[in-house]
Amino acid sequence: MASDPSRPSGAIPDLIKRNTALLAVTQAFSGAGSQLVPTLGGIMIERLLGSMALAGLATSTVYVARLVIAYPIGWVMDRFGRRAGLFIGISLGLIGGVGVGLAMIASSFALFVATMFVFGLGFGATQQIRTAAADMYVPERRAEGLGFVLTGSVVGAFGGPLIVAAAQAGAGVVSVDATALAWLLVPAVLIPAAVFVFLVRPDPRAIASDLGRFYPGYEEKTEETVTTLAAGGGLGARSAPYPFRVRVSAKLVAPGAIALLMSLISPRMAAPGSPRTPLSPPVSPPTVGMHGFLPPFPLLLLFFSAVGYVLHAHPGLQHRLATPRCGSSRSWARRSRAA
Repeated sequence: MASDPSRPSGAIPDLIKRNTALLAVTQAFSGAGSQLVPTLGGIMIERLLGSMALAGLATSTVYVARLVIAYPIGWVMDRFGRRAGLFIGISLGLIGGVGVGLAMIASSFALFVATMFVFGLGFGATQQIRTAAADMYVPERRAEGLGFVLTGSVVGAFGGPLIVAAAQAGAGVVSVDATALAWLLVPAVLIPAAVFVFLVRPDPRAIASDLGRFYPGYEEKTEETVTTLAAGGGLGARSAPYPFRVRVSAKLVAPGAIALLMSLISPRMAAPGSPRTPLSPPVSPPTVGMHGFLPPFPLLLLFFSAVGYVLHAHPGLQHRLATPRCGSSRSWARRSRAA
């Protein structure tokens, strides 16, 4: 008999665990490169323009690029697979990262903005790794899979300081500024990320299209999808639900506050001629705070989901839990009168 899709499923298949681990490592490597934006962005702007007025421009450019790439890369991933979209993102990130380094060597503000935008496109595309992670899990366990993959960002947060430290150590050897060299080292983390994406088999889109093959006994619910399509589909239908509007509103505010914080930490700590290595660690805690506590939350959701299922299946238990015991009420009344 097929299992109830509303119930938390049993053990996660080994294939799914393997792909989840590969995507988590990919997230760690790509996240290490993205840490350079808040670490060095404000310093590079100040060096190119001689002013801190636009210190947040690098971070803002990346966020705008993420907005631009979101829908096109989603279309690519739906049509050609999740791995194809991730490969495109990693390639754009590699080109943009090297371009930013060359822009700093040439002291070109225009080239800096253009290549930072390309890097942001790549960063936005690789963020779709969350879609790839969710695809491999049944609906009631998708938050769990997503949490494990995004925990790779915690490792990546500590990879950023390693890149900056390597650039600081090698700057004198190759006679290149440490800030520019840090960006020229971006391929050292993005190329391994591409290798790990290549090892993800089968494509998460293929897993999502036939979950029953990988989760024996799983039966997919289609009522919600049918209802949405019957309502006309499209952005208008999907943006109508209140939870969707809440998520969009939160995303409009939270990234701005994070960008402001992370853009100003390094410039305020930097001094002319000082090494860049101590600037990266202070930027890591916000990333750890954003992603480090993700795995426990899906487990809590699973627990409450299981409790909800038991209560739904046993109405008598609901009544017993909701009804206060008379003895306890009388004891409380007696203590109240005595007081």
